Amino acid sequence: MTIEQFYKTYPQQTMKINGKDFRYRYHKNENAKATLVLLTGGIGLSDLFYNHFDRFAQDFSVITFDYLMEYSTMGGLADAACELFRKLDVKVWLVGQSLGGAAAQIFTKRNPDCIEGLVLSNTCPIVNRGGAGEYFEGMKKRQTKSRRLIRFIPWGIAKKAMMKAIDKKVEKLPPEGREEFAQLAQVMFTMLTKKYELHMIDMLLDCGNYFNMEKKDFAQLRDRVLLILSDDDETFSDDCRKELCELMTEPTVINDMGGGHLGALMQIEEYANTVTDYILQRS
Repeated sequence: MTIEQFYKTYPQQTMKINGKDFRYRYHKNENAKATLVLLTGGIGLSDLFYNHFDRFAQDFSVITFDYLMEYSTMGGLADAACELFRKLDVKVWLVGQSLGGAAAQIFTKRNPDCIEGLVLSNTCPIVNRGGAGEYFEGMKKRQTKSRRLIRFIPWGIAKKAMMKAIDKKVEKLPPEGREEFAQLAQVMFTMLTKKYELHMIDMLLDCGNYFNMEKKDFAQLRDRVLLILSDDDETFSDDCRKELCELMTEPTVINDMGGGHLGALMQIEEYANTVTDYILQRS
């Protein structure tokens, strides 16, 4: 499926949530036993998961949305999204990669009544201690610097630098799917605007306002949390992975999915099959 075919097959919809337009894509599978919400990583554009959306639509109802600029905080987005789920009359499995995994924790803590389970890949807990605390401190410094640079240099130059950084990451990925992912990244970057990139940096930084995560916040999801934490992920440390496992109650943990930090995007079939099997066993 091309991205143009995806747009035609799964058109964007809009619903008024507390007076604001909430834009989303929703495929309702009448035979599905579960509804998945796909939460993308730091680029923030949900269409990065368009192949995943189409694949998961075979077995599930599926929802995606961007980190909408109408909401300046993760908490605000979480509350609006969960109001959408209530209006659609669904409880959901949150499937989050990287930043999406952090967002899923915020969604769950603030609106536990909406959540059936979690699938978190290559992310870390939102806690201000240990490896996670070190990661967030470093991330804050990097993103603050990036925000300053992006504000004052021409967007075309900034975007070229970002695309070059992605190209370097792609070079380290396994050969299979590398070219396909590189093409998808190029498409996403053509859609990325300066205003939205600054918004995404602010959303990343806002994660530091939710350091009060506790094990009890996820106790209701006992044996309903799948953690895909690749051993070859260089973004998050072993300590981060260990701390995330300790935050959850009886999670299932997978460490051997390849592709590094972007494994969920690179190994689509392996990733989709693993997630599908896990959720269907609990639906």
